Amino acid sequence: MRGASKGVQARIKALNPTALFTHCFAVHNLNRALVNAACDTTVPDVRNFFGVVELVFTFVEGSAARHAYFVDAQRQFNPDVVPLHLKGLSDTRWNCRASSLRRLSTETVLRAVMATVEHVSTTTTDGSVRGTAAGLLSTVANFRFLMMLQLLTPVMEAVNNVSEALQSSTVDILQAQQQVSALTSELQRLRDDSAVTAAVSRAEQLARFLDIDAELSAERQRKLPRRLDENAANAVSLSPMDKLKIETYFPVIDRLVAELRQRFPEEMSAFSCLHPRHFSAVDGEQKVRHLASRYQLDADSAVSQWRLAHQFITANTTSSVDMLTVYGQIPATYAELRLLYTVLLTLPVTTASVERGFSKLTLVKSKLRSTMTQGRLEALLIAAVERDLLTGLSDTDLVARFARVSDRKMLLF
Repeated sequence: MRGASKGVQARIKALNPTALFTHCFAVHNLNRALVNAACDTTVPDVRNFFGVVELVFTFVEGSAARHAYFVDAQRQFNPDVVPLHLKGLSDTRWNCRASSLRRLSTETVLRAVMATVEHVSTTTTDGSVRGTAAGLLSTVANFRFLMMLQLLTPVMEAVNNVSEALQSSTVDILQAQQQVSALTSELQRLRDDSAVTAAVSRAEQLARFLDIDAELSAERQRKLPRRLDENAANAVSLSPMDKLKIETYFPVIDRLVAELRQRFPEEMSAFSCLHPRHFSAVDGEQKVRHLASRYQLDADSAVSQWRLAHQFITANTTSSVDMLTVYGQIPATYAELRLLYTVLLTLPVTTASVERGFSKLTLVKSKLRSTMTQGRLEALLIAAVERDLLTGLSDTDLVARFARVSDRKMLLF
């Protein structure tokens, strides 16, 4: 559908050149940006790290005996805390992996995971399981794994928080742009030596708790032949920590920021001039003229109406503003300005509501309801999707209305 040449986007723009293409902000665009950054072949350490996290979950939770030992280990290590379960990974919603990393970074949980894997490696008689357990234990009980865990958890948390905010049914396109801009700023803040230092401190504290050597192992430096390196004394040698930061952490942040800027273009930012908070912006009039020319409106009339609207729109500019309320305060005679607000309010932000309808379809159309008619299926779907409205209806009023509509009694006399 995103195809600009032969896809649905191209077909719609052929009928209406002024139509704007807005892909799903939360579920698809943000998820694809994260997948492309985490699965980048130029940064194999990040991709391998998530593979190890997924293997930890499948290994511990894939057997009832291992899961029971994992829960008992948590009770032994900390009897005052309720045992936690490992969170599974999702192949389609990568932002949900934040909860997996958050749960795994808990001291008691990670210690119980190591104890469970070590127990399986010493007690099982299956050679393949024993080999998997030994390799998994050597990977998890490593300071490099702890560093990756502490570095990537804040990144995944930021993406997950923005994704959940974008899935709200009340969010508009301007709020969505603000969320994406905030995420970009947060990622740029995390791409800093101070954030790396904080992650090192948390990893060292976790390593002391788990009795792991808090030091990255240095890789063997490959010696260049003399004919390729005439001045070996000037060669730059990076420490293991600097190498992890420069070759792994910073590239994945840069790729994620680049994906966000590519998938969330600034084209939508022109509508920011319609928000009361940006009425006094320097380039506000220029953006209004740009929108008016795009939708073939009188630019001078649109600018005049926009300036006059500043005087009677009473929205609070210091807090969140309901754009529908702002639209209601614009007089009906301001046709150009009302049209711009109509376009703003009808631009979709996410397809989460539509996908929830498809999810309800799998619940409503069960094997026992496979022969229902289309009308009954649509009625049940509406009742399931709009459940909050359905529960607010009065049973007495529904029965009375049904009795008035369906008069099934036959008068014999």
